[in-house]
Parts: sequence; C-alpha cells; structure tokens
Amino acid sequence: MKNKQICSTCRTDKFLKIKNITTNFNIKGEEIQFTYETLVCSQCGEYISSPDQNDEILKRVYDRYKEIHGLLLTDEIISIRKKYNLSLRDFSKILGLSYVTYHRYENGAIPEPALNNLLLLIKENPQNLDNLFERAKLKFEPKKIQKIQSAINEI
Repeated sequence: MKNKQICSTCRTDKFLKIKNITTNFNIKGEEIQFTYETLVCSQCGEYISSPDQNDEILKRVYDRYKEIHGLLLTDEIISIRKKYNLSLRDFSKILGLSYVTYHRYENGAIPEPALNNLLLLIKENPQNLDNLFERAKLKFEPKKIQKIQSAINEI
C-alpha cells in the first residue's frame, strides 16, 4: 500500500499508519465479512484510500463471495479465455454475450450461475468451446474463423 497519500481532513501525510480493518459488505443480500489493509491518519482517524484501492478491495470481496458459493474466481475466468488465446471480444461473441457484459466478469463481477456453469464446461473440455464456436461462426469474418479454430484445435 502506498504511504504517499494525504489525509483529506487534516491535510497531512505525517501521521498515516497502515491498519487492518474488518468490515461487512452486503453482496447480493448476504453479509460477507472481510479484512483489508488501509491507511489511517493517526492524528484525526480518517481512513485514506484511492479509488483504485477501493476497486481492488471490492474485487477481493467479490472473489470471497464466489469462493463461498463455488463460483469461478476472477483469475480463473480470465485464465479460461487466455487458455484458448482468444481476445475478450471474440470470446464474448462465442459465449453469446456482449463485450461489455463479459468484460465486467473479467473485472470481478459475479457471474450468474448459468454463465459460471458454461465456463466450467469450457474449462473442463475444449470440445464444448468448439461446439459453441460452431454455432457462432456467422458472427466472424472468414480469416478470424480460421484463427479461432486453430486456437481451439491447439488445446
């Protein structure tokens, strides 16, 4: 964690200390208790964090929720696509999702159980991705079809 931040309340960086904070997050109506590090101003007690740090904490809380519920973690979702050497755009087309929707899952959003199951099937057996690709070929240019088919066949 970066210690070069400034307290927005007392405008100093001289009294910042790293502290573990445990709090509850409400994720899909369920309380998830999570502990994380943050900077606290020892002069005024203000918690200091950046939007990037807040995003990272939320990703980790979502991954904790996924872990509890047996869903694929963010890194696992990303690794499935990368295993086939496919772009985000191409993979989302094959799955029948918009680019924006699939991009959210690779950035930490919690997938619906149906998508989670589909990704598990693709992870476990490349033939499942090949079957989906067969149904999605009309969405691709001929040159792209050859490239994607080669990537799937390599696995």
